[in-house]
Amino acid sequence: MREGVKTGAQASEAEEGSSSPEARVGQTTRRQFLTYGAVGLATAGAAGAGLLRWGNRGATAGAGTAGPRHIDLDITHRIETMVDGTQLFTWMYLPRQGKAGPFPDGATLPTRTLDDGTMATYQVLRHHWASVFPERVIPVLAGETLEITLTNNLGEPHNFAIREEDVELPKYFDTGALPPGQSTTFTLPPLPPGTYIFEDDLDTLPEFWNTPEDHGGVCRSLGLHGVLIVSPPDPWTVVSGPPNMPLLPAPGGEAVEFERQYVWVFNDHDPAWNALAQAGRAREIDMATHIPRYFTINGRSGVDCAAGPGAGLDTRPCGMLRDPHSEPGQLIRAVNVGIEIHGMHIHGNHVQVLKGAPPFRFKLEDPVEFVPHLAFKDVVPLHPRDRYDLLLPCELPRDAATTVAPGQQLHYPMHSHSEPSQTAGGGLYPGGQLTDWILLT
Repeated sequence: MREGVKTGAQASEAEEGSSSPEARVGQTTRRQFLTYGAVGLATAGAAGAGLLRWGNRGATAGAGTAGPRHIDLDITHRIETMVDGTQLFTWMYLPRQGKAGPFPDGATLPTRTLDDGTMATYQVLRHHWASVFPERVIPVLAGETLEITLTNNLGEPHNFAIREEDVELPKYFDTGALPPGQSTTFTLPPLPPGTYIFEDDLDTLPEFWNTPEDHGGVCRSLGLHGVLIVSPPDPWTVVSGPPNMPLLPAPGGEAVEFERQYVWVFNDHDPAWNALAQAGRAREIDMATHIPRYFTINGRSGVDCAAGPGAGLDTRPCGMLRDPHSEPGQLIRAVNVGIEIHGMHIHGNHVQVLKGAPPFRFKLEDPVEFVPHLAFKDVVPLHPRDRYDLLLPCELPRDAATTVAPGQQLHYPMHSHSEPSQTAGGGLYPGGQLTDWILLT
């Protein structure tokens, strides 16, 4: 678990010479990736204008005005293996080309797997958002036109919808029910910058579900979900939400700069539900019967999150020690596509809530720093369909008794404070929603 990061000196050697047998041309191993991201981009970020940016960077301004982008998505199924070897039948929106079509602004798509089992390329890190996204993520720039052709390859109707948890609010978008074997092509509506969930929510309707539930979630939890990221014209920023502390008058909607961004998709799995879906009896699933036995982040859990193939990229933030008052931190977009409530808790640093959906309400006693009207949180509760944009400052823990020598790797865990979610299969501990983040000194 600790071999995945180099010191700063080792990073310089790796960047100046590419003779390592571990990497192919244009690609990097996991340990190189983490160090390049933490060292190379930290240097670039430190030279910026600090945490708040109001303008655009010339290299990315206007990128969203390019021609329409097209993605083909199939509504289909696959078998996913849990941390204890259990195989679950799941649904998904599967892209036909790459992971989710070409990235905005001409950025290079990551290959699926490198020699060491990781999933990233150096070009993605340098050329665009310094990010590695998991599956089921579609990134667009504000103003970009995205056209999607959706084909239903399953045996029952499904849809593609973008909505809020509040069922009283109108949906942002809905294809309507798509019968088996049918296709539809649509253009996503323009949405403000932010983090959105797209999903199948037909389980809210009595014509498609035996026991519908207003808020839905069955189809989403079974795998028909994804994350849509709409970035502002300067994609190295995230737009913060309006002020939620009435005693601190400050404008909302600042462009807060980040060094690198991550997407954490929290889900919970009831194998009995998966078995019914596999048998073609999904519409018989009753929300009240949900007894999850597996809890995942980006489809993985336990050691698979923290040390398994592909780890160290999408689930393990990494960054150099910095002064968060003047240097941008790491952005984590946390979404809950499951049925249960999860309590995201990061050790070492608190996170700053930049934006939440539904709007996050701070308490007056919450500490306020860095961005004046945004508060630090020790635990971020994630209700079903919640989305939070969080800033990890990458500072030295404030209760540290002494300073830390240079060249160290400090590993801090992230786990859910919803204790059952730390297990797998009904008792395998630690086998649930946990990972770590790495602070380099």
